[in-house]
Amino acid sequence: MKKSTYILLLVFSLMFASCESELDLPSQASINAESNTTVKDVDAMVIGIYNKMLKVSNYEYMNHMFPMFLADNLKGISVAWFQINNAMKHEVPSGDILLNYMYYPQYEAINRCNNVIKQEVATPAQKSAAYYCRALSHLRLYDVFGAVPFIKEDYVIDTPVAPLTDAQLLEAIAEDLRFASEHGADFDTSDRAESYSGVTKFAAKALLARVYRLQGKIADAGKVAEEVITSGKFELASNPAENLGEMIFQFTGTIKDGSRIGNLMSIGTYGWNCFSASDDLVALIQGDDTRSNVFNKEVKNGNEYFFPTKYKTNIDASVIISRLSEMYLISAEAGNANRLTEFQAVRKSSLSLENERRLELCFEAGIRWEDIKLSGKDDYTLPYPDAATSSNPLLKRP
Repeated sequence: MKKSTYILLLVFSLMFASCESELDLPSQASINAESNTTVKDVDAMVIGIYNKMLKVSNYEYMNHMFPMFLADNLKGISVAWFQINNAMKHEVPSGDILLNYMYYPQYEAINRCNNVIKQEVATPAQKSAAYYCRALSHLRLYDVFGAVPFIKEDYVIDTPVAPLTDAQLLEAIAEDLRFASEHGADFDTSDRAESYSGVTKFAAKALLARVYRLQGKIADAGKVAEEVITSGKFELASNPAENLGEMIFQFTGTIKDGSRIGNLMSIGTYGWNCFSASDDLVALIQGDDTRSNVFNKEVKNGNEYFFPTKYKTNIDASVIISRLSEMYLISAEAGNANRLTEFQAVRKSSLSLENERRLELCFEAGIRWEDIKLSGKDDYTLPYPDAATSSNPLLKRP
């Protein structure tokens, strides 16, 4: 089989694969023993993973924003979709069509990751990128659905898979991230935009620190966070609106990729689905706090609204995953009090650690919703989609 033919088969298998299996996963592309797949071919497959992670589905902004709807940092100015209102009220029915867009596309991304992991020719860095993305997709599922099946590269098509418990799922995610942190590419500070747009060992360490925290392993979380901080690769920005030196990893896209996160969190979608920062979030900005630089005030019909500017409305469609500031706050929580002092000196703030996390990390990768659940303030999870429970008899809450 020629390499070009193989790539086409891979693309079409991912685009048109059936969801008729017990797990409703797309068919995994078969690799012909004579295909002579090269490292360059695997590079194309990794790019395909990144593209899927950024544009998860036709409603990709729902995937990226759903944890925000479940949390408390957004205020709905105008909400056209009743499904979003249901999410904000924690009253999502199992027949909600948006659940399908939340559930299945993440497994499609996981399938792409597993196809890379299975390639014998794949380099350690390429496999690390796939392990990282597989971990992140499972984490995104965990954030909103709680316990879900964890799908590895040896999954057999049409085999029912039961969900892992929360603890088992987080440990499986952590295992993937440990591999990625040990074998991932280094972060090249001479080309930051290139480095933070691809998975490096530090992207894996940053996400691993977050997962350790979710597991209750705060000492381990602090240790890994310190490895990122002391690497010398990143630095806190005096102006958080210009944070390239803080960025550890993001999925970088252009406006044609259609993320629309920034668009929905701007006055531009007023009258459709439009969201501003919640009043109590904005109230955390006090005195000379430099984070006032990442909010814009708009007046509409005599009302003032504050919109976050972390996601541009007309320039790019990037999705932030990890920044250095999170590592400082995790390290502080692990007992390194000097890290909180250093962080607050740069941000010119004096909030509690909980509120520092809420303000600093708002609208980033589901972190606020994870914090709410971890604190015990809420334990809501989305129901599994009806179609998934109908096709997979093992898909039941552990």
